Amino acid sequence: MLDINKETRAEGRVISSVEFHKKQSVALVGGNSGVLTLFQIGGSLNAKIQSITFKEFPIHKARFSANGEEVIASSSVTGNIQVHNLVNGRNTIIPHNKQMEKGSYKDFVLSPDGKLIAYQGQYGYIHLMSARSKEWITSLKMNGEVHALTFNIDGTRLYSHGENGEVYVWDMNARVCVHKFVDDGCIKGTSIAISPTQQYLACGSSSGVVNLYNTSQLENNSLPKPDKVILNLVTKISGITFHPSSEIVSIFSSEKENAVRLAHFPSMTVFKNFPIRNKGTARINTMDFSPNGGYMAAGLNNGSAYLYRLNHYDQY
Repeated sequence: MLDINKETRAEGRVISSVEFHKKQSVALVGGNSGVLTLFQIGGSLNAKIQSITFKEFPIHKARFSANGEEVIASSSVTGNIQVHNLVNGRNTIIPHNKQMEKGSYKDFVLSPDGKLIAYQGQYGYIHLMSARSKEWITSLKMNGEVHALTFNIDGTRLYSHGENGEVYVWDMNARVCVHKFVDDGCIKGTSIAISPTQQYLACGSSSGVVNLYNTSQLENNSLPKPDKVILNLVTKISGITFHPSSEIVSIFSSEKENAVRLAHFPSMTVFKNFPIRNKGTARINTMDFSPNGGYMAAGLNNGSAYLYRLNHYDQY
């Protein structure tokens, strides 16, 4: 389809964030210019709704809140986060919290239940913040640097992956580690994602390997074997995103042009007709699927936010 941001191209050369709204046919596109734009997703025409400018704040990551009423944005060059309220239009700067070391506001994930924001800290720390008040709650700690986080669908579990190739499973009610296991063959973990059905956990590594585990085999096993190993990429896995149906998973690396693949479940096969070769070459920084899986988006380092229509799924 037409690029989501074809009308604006104001978000910067590096598109760091693309996300679909969970309740409306709207997507956000943010980049290193500090501009975040909301678009009405129509496929043939993606009309601009509004642009939000964060001054001196190149966007590293931007996400809709769980209720869809806020946009939370982080930057790799500042010691704070910014929150834009989509209802009243107000912008709030959340200053650096003394309980969290500076630099901890770059990478984060939001719990689907709308209660928590988990930030990747340094030295193995994971900082938990209230999604409502934006106040620090507590910090967890794993061995080695934290490189990736993901919540399960109801927010009761947090999975962390990192420097030593180990995956930690955290109970979010007790705020303790209840299990950890070695990601098979992994020297350094770089990404992690759980399927919406919670049946599969995907772990990406610095070598470009993605291991897919059946979650029913994980919590009592410190050396589990993956159900499937995806070996199609050869550079660091930057991100993993599951389709809402759990029938597709996207994997990508931002370190090489066109380093992206889609894998199908339950056949565990990689689609041969993607990426589309005549689309040109660029590096992918972020990907997302719309709530019912009818659309897929990718943010690239050429200023574009690509939009694809998945015809098998008839709804946004």
